[in-house]
Amino acid sequence: MRSMNGQEVALEMRRLRPQAPIILLADGRGVPGPALNLVDAVVFKDRLASQVLPTITYLHGCGRIPPPLYEA
Repeated sequence: MRSMNGQEVALEMRRLRPQAPIILLADGRGVPGPALNLVDAVVFKDRLASQVLPTITYLHGCGRIPPPLYEA
């Protein structure tokens, strides 16, 4: 989405699915303050491999992510 920045994407996601957890991927320059109010977690790109799975696990444990639905 070249026409939207991360904050704009998060705002649109909140509008479309308010209960959906949002993880913001940030670079080393920091996170704009207003974006922090829109997201549930921040993972820095230089730590993506070590932080993304624990962050998803944490949000799932808080009941924010519904369990996957499997059809037999």
